[in-house]
Amino acid sequence: MAKVKESKKTRMVVVPYDPTRRVLFVLFVLLLLAASFAAGFVLSNQDYFSIKQQRDDLLVELSEANKENKEHQRRVAQLQMGADVDQQATNQVRESMADLRQEITELKSEISFYKGLMAPKDREAGVSIRSLDLLATSSPRKYQFKMVLQQFADEHRLVMGNVNVSVVGKQAGRDLTLSLSDLSENVASKNIKYRFKYFQNIEGDVVLPDGYEPTRIDVVVRGSGKKPVYLEKKFAWLTQEA
Repeated sequence: MAKVKESKKTRMVVVPYDPTRRVLFVLFVLLLLAASFAAGFVLSNQDYFSIKQQRDDLLVELSEANKENKEHQRRVAQLQMGADVDQQATNQVRESMADLRQEITELKSEISFYKGLMAPKDREAGVSIRSLDLLATSSPRKYQFKMVLQQFADEHRLVMGNVNVSVVGKQAGRDLTLSLSDLSENVASKNIKYRFKYFQNIEGDVVLPDGYEPTRIDVVVRGSGKKPVYLEKKFAWLTQEA
């Protein structure tokens, strides 16, 4: 005969309904939430004030750094100004020294020139060509011509005569000699008269024709009087910067 299994019976517990306990539970949860919110608020405030303090500290440091930077810029500007002043002073000193050297050179030249007016023992007295210079100008074919005649003598007397200055060169492959009067508006005649006791300058502007290539300058000096002077000299065409 088969056994019949007994069915398990479900036990039921009857819990009495207590509304006060439920309210207390809700209040407990609310308190927890409030406490969590308060704790979060406090912590967030602490972080805020900490960050704000750090920001304020950084702003102070930045302000100090800006002040130091401005001070450094001011010092650099002062040093640069001092360096500029020193450089200007150095340049002025150099220019002054250059001017003094030029002045000394000119004075030495003048002294030598005036000493040369007195005939040295080893030099024959008479009229001589002291110098002949050609100075370039801003115009490519225009030059400044200057020649100095002087008298060597122990006792200077009035000398007179004439000078002929010719420029020798080529044009279109052919030899061509031109008088100074052909090239300069300042010279009216081929024979330039001179009359002096110590020295005389002969000068003017020289304008070369197009295509004319000069090679040298020939100078002939002829004197008058009891002992006529005759002097002939050739100079290479050499120009200097004005």
